[in-house]
Amino acid sequence: MVTLKRAFITALFLTLPIATFANSIDAVGEAIIYNNDIADARYRATQQAIKQAVLESGSRVNVKDEPQ
Repeated sequence: MVTLKRAFITALFLTLPIATFANSIDAVGEAIIYNNDIADARYRATQQAIKQAVLESGSRVNVKDEPQ
């Protein structure tokens, strides 16, 4: 039990510095829907948002596509 507690505390202290340097950037992309092609519009909007986020951050970008 003591070893498990010590391992947990060690892991907590090792991950703490990583969490303090994390930044989040929100970016929005927009695209016109042509010929009812929603998938293409979503793709173009996502690409636009990724480009905007990269310009703002200059670092890693995670994309989560959520249908509306």
